[in-house]
Amino acid sequence: MTILFIFLITTFYKAQKSNTYKVEQLGWTIDMPNNFTNMNLIKQPVQVVDAKNNKEVNNASKTREKSEEVRFQGKNYTYFLVHYKKTLSGNKALTESTVKEQNDELIESFKKGQPEAQFESKTIQEKVDDINFYKTDLKMNLENNISQNFIIYRTILNGYEAGFTIFYVYPTSESDKLIKAFKNSKFKK
Repeated sequence: MTILFIFLITTFYKAQKSNTYKVEQLGWTIDMPNNFTNMNLIKQPVQVVDAKNNKEVNNASKTREKSEEVRFQGKNYTYFLVHYKKTLSGNKALTESTVKEQNDELIESFKKGQPEAQFESKTIQEKVDDINFYKTDLKMNLENNISQNFIIYRTILNGYEAGFTIFYVYPTSESDKLIKAFKNSKFKK
């Protein structure tokens, strides 16, 4: 009976335990809720090919790295996307004007696919594990009372420009758990 009890407690503990995920380049660790599926793909360098007068010019010397992405998918239309790339400018912090420009570009790209959409956007500064972030709450209102919600945290970490995006259609306990998991993230300083 004691062995069965220990087995049940161990099984329950493992079911409640989160999945730890790390990105070494950023010094970032998160305990993802169990109901999120890791959708990560291996990224390869991208080769730039220019075409002039319908003739392909191969510029192998122009190979450059794409930004890296980390993706997780929940069960209730909740997604978590992390993208990061080396900063070329050498800046150690983002500026408010850079974040505003990125938000404007994002909204313009959404408008191309959904010209009737209306947007609400608010950006504030917020700390997560004592790291300064620009946090943008972006809501894209579509027809028929449908909306898409984005919470985007942006900063520079260890020489990488990083964006952490939480996407959901409707607030659910799943989206709440994801937001809480991100706010409990740990960053090596």
